Amino acid sequence: MTYDVVRLTVDERHTQLVKKSVGPVLLQFRAYAMMPPEERPVGHDQFYMMWMDLDRRSVPVPAVIRAALAPATAHAMTARVFGHGADQVPGRLGWWRAADLIGSQKAFEARVTARLAWLVDEDMGAFLRWDAPDPEELARLEPAVDPIDAVGRWVFDRFTLTDQASWAPTSRDLEAAPDPSIRRRLIDLRTDPGAAEPPTLLEELSRARHLIAAGQRVEAASLLSALITVRPFDPEILTELAHAVDDPEHAALLTRRAASYRAVGDPAVW
Repeated sequence: MTYDVVRLTVDERHTQLVKKSVGPVLLQFRAYAMMPPEERPVGHDQFYMMWMDLDRRSVPVPAVIRAALAPATAHAMTARVFGHGADQVPGRLGWWRAADLIGSQKAFEARVTARLAWLVDEDMGAFLRWDAPDPEELARLEPAVDPIDAVGRWVFDRFTLTDQASWAPTSRDLEAAPDPSIRRRLIDLRTDPGAAEPPTLLEELSRARHLIAAGQRVEAASLLSALITVRPFDPEILTELAHAVDDPEHAALLTRRAASYRAVGDPAVW
């Protein structure tokens, strides 16, 4: 059977954390980190519970955070600063001041990625809080290279991307010759060689639209929330989710976020 991370994520969206497949947990892990702190519905305990769950499955968690969560969070920050998707946050004005110093959106994002990757070992709390750095220090920082951590990127790619063609080249290389630090028990959680991306996401997006049209907005929102963990920067899914939620303020926030991701385009480091 073809590994289908979209199907797993949709089908397991109401499953207890300890019973979820590793792919959906990794996607949920990324989604937490890249959500602006003031918008998170749960505290950091949930993030560390996911960390512990991934660790017990032999996932190299710090490597995955550096390789996947740091670039995704940096892109979310970049969209907030350059995409005009939200007002400046008083406690994090350093990001906007650093952007003024750096000038280029791509250069800003690459330096934010580098800083977040460094924080994994230095201060994970600052990473999760999106603490603003000294603007001049960030401007002087060497930009991140892609991938930041090849092993972490390989683990994240193999469990969150169905089609190997969409993996980083270094991930495909490691799939052919696995890094000895990665335990066999983790590798064996996905055994198929991968195939072309199935049409699951488009089918589920269509189903969500039908649910909205039928007035089943709660179910539609649940489904779309699962899809956005798979494609976190997809403005179309965010816009549909805005149509499904009942809270007008939440809908407006999602609409602004979709517009900001359209404005900044694809991630600079990925």
